[in-house]
Amino acid sequence: MSTQVNKIGWLLLAIPMLLLIPLVALIATDQMSWSPQDFLIMGLMLLATVMVIYFVNKKVSNKYRGWLIFGALLIFFLIWAEMGVGLLGSSFAGD
Repeated sequence: MSTQVNKIGWLLLAIPMLLLIPLVALIATDQMSWSPQDFLIMGLMLLATVMVIYFVNKKVSNKYRGWLIFGALLIFFLIWAEMGVGLLGSSFAGD
C-alpha cells in the first residue's frame, strides 16, 4: 500500500511542477497571458490525464494498455490545442 501511495504522490506532485513552466514564462515575458482560470483548467486537465493513465496502467492488461494511454494523451493534447488556438473550430476555443 505504501508504494501505491508513493506513486500517486509523485504523480500529483508533478502537476504543480509542470504548471511552474508557464508561471515562469508568465513572469519572465509579456508574450504570455494566462489568468488564474487558465492555470486551474490546465491543472484539472493534467490531473484527469494523470489519473486516467494511472488507473489504466493499474487495471488494464498489457494487450490494451499502450493504446489506452496513447488515446488519453491524444485527447489531452487535442483539448489543449483546441483551447489554445482553436484547432478544430469549436465554441470553447481560446482567443
